[in-house]
Amino acid sequence: MKACAKCKIEKDIDQYEKNRAKKDGYQDRCRECRQADRKARYAALTPYQKSLETMSRAMVGRGKIKEGSYARVENRIGNSKQVSEYLDRYFKGAITDLLAEGKTPSVDRVDDKGHYEHGNVRVVDRSVNSSLGKGHVTVKARYGLQMMARFDDGRTCLFHSKVDASKGIGVERKTITEAIAKRNGRIASKGCTIEIYEG
Repeated sequence: MKACAKCKIEKDIDQYEKNRAKKDGYQDRCRECRQADRKARYAALTPYQKSLETMSRAMVGRGKIKEGSYARVENRIGNSKQVSEYLDRYFKGAITDLLAEGKTPSVDRVDDKGHYEHGNVRVVDRSVNSSLGKGHVTVKARYGLQMMARFDDGRTCLFHSKVDASKGIGVERKTITEAIAKRNGRIASKGCTIEIYEG
């Protein structure tokens, strides 16, 4: 038996999640209290924050699956916090646009045979994402403009809006617009080339 640090009720040890960092090997708060805290924290988040959390958990979770269609897929971005920061940095515009349209943002791999890694991640509407595996629709047909930045050092990054591209590359939006007008235009100051894809 152990008393919960929050509700103060003594409960069987199986009512506590394991935690190797604790002296007795278990969390201080019982499962019920921890779950209530998680729900309250999630309810207080904005729709944008909820989307980031949902997508980061999905990406991290899929990277841990050892069987089925995700068995060979790795998450090479990082832990849940790092994934959330990555999505916020590179896909804020796409996430915000989807939410404004009443859609649910979903994380997807550009090449479905590849891993979750920089340059192979995009954010799309969940209904589009669930159709991709069935071959019913393509993202390019649904979302007109996509930009791939190819850097001289070999890095690549996919962007879904000029705002995302300007933030991710570190240039003004005007520079992105000029690169788009040139088609596969070079941004010499940042050592990269912008490739344009249209549906």
